[in-house]
Amino acid sequence: AGYRLVYGSRRPDSCGPLPPGTQAMSHEAAAQSAKLIFLCVHREHYDFLESLAPQLKDKVVVDNGPSDANRQVYLCGNGAEAKQAVAEMATKLGFVVVDRGSLSAARELEDFPLQLFPEWRLPMRLAVGLTAFFFLYVVIRDVVYAYVEQRKDISFRIMVSLANKLGYLTLLICTFHTYLYGWDKFLRLSSYKWFTPPGYMLCLVVPSAVLLLRLLLLVPCVDKSLTRIRQGWERTDPEDGTRKSLLT
Repeated sequence: AGYRLVYGSRRPDSCGPLPPGTQAMSHEAAAQSAKLIFLCVHREHYDFLESLAPQLKDKVVVDNGPSDANRQVYLCGNGAEAKQAVAEMATKLGFVVVDRGSLSAARELEDFPLQLFPEWRLPMRLAVGLTAFFFLYVVIRDVVYAYVEQRKDISFRIMVSLANKLGYLTLLICTFHTYLYGWDKFLRLSSYKWFTPPGYMLCLVVPSAVLLLRLLLLVPCVDKSLTRIRQGWERTDPEDGTRKSLLT
């Protein structure tokens, strides 16, 4: 864009590869040679600016907000000439500048990147609403109506069935998510402070044991016997040769 770029660094000699036509200097030298200064550090590291007060006098200092990969940038400031200089540079770089007023309005702009897909709110609400509607429609039409037509009380069966099926499904999804979170951290020695495992590992003990026991119960030989027992089957007494049913 026709601008000369200088990087300010605490260790300019140890900086990595730089773009062609640029150079790295100390903070003092970079602030002294530049007219337009962009702060590319986190706010908690602004303490070093106090020592640069003489070099920053009569300079335009720009605080870069969080980037959200948007070509539209917001500009706030109290100096008209400084805002004009920044707007011209941003326009040459291909950005669309929107003037949001004085510097006090910048606080509101800090929350913009925290808004998750603001333009997706209405489509997401419609999608969730349609999904819930069709889910209830199918449940009422294909599940509830079938039992109501036979005049059977299935209120307790529906709740038990949901608890049995959705409970294990939710447990599986949550456990799998935790495993993905720490899939490679258990191999790092730095994760074991004082030779103790991280908290997420301890949280996986109980759900992993429950899922393992549930998996054992789904083995065909075990599941078949349990199903017969739930249906009232009782093992034959070898002494009298009679079969007694659990249901009387």
